[in-house]
Amino acid sequence: MILSRITPFLLLIAVVAGCSTLLVQTAPETDDLRAKTFAPIPGHAVVYVVRDSSLFGADYTSDFIVNGKLVATGARSRYNVVVLPPGDYKLGVTSSYQAGQYFAFPLRVDAGAIYYLQVDWETPIGFVLKRMPPENARAEITKGKLISWREF
Repeated sequence: MILSRITPFLLLIAVVAGCSTLLVQTAPETDDLRAKTFAPIPGHAVVYVVRDSSLFGADYTSDFIVNGKLVATGARSRYNVVVLPPGDYKLGVTSSYQAGQYFAFPLRVDAGAIYYLQVDWETPIGFVLKRMPPENARAEITKGKLISWREF
């Protein structure tokens, strides 16, 4: 009898504990709608950093890094937008699982261009960045929520 009362409670705790996505604050709706226009910005590059709804690594938030500096936090079914001046960058993504370690992802960005990067989970490494086809990225972004819009 006691087990039947405790089981739903334990199940709820397990579900909530695994949903770090719920703990990440999202950007205002106006920024989310602006990002979903996929419009270029004159003189700058727009970089979308997308985490899909995959369950791999779902219980970790991801930290997006530009030239060694943390610029955004990511979560499952969420995305970030980073606006950069043209140039060469070393990007990366890490998590608590990776203890701050990450693989540099070199990217040269051009003014007026849009880039789509996927935060992907690779066992046993953790999160890595990969190029993402625009059509796949736009589909994920349309379903997801913006966490942050950062301009440099």
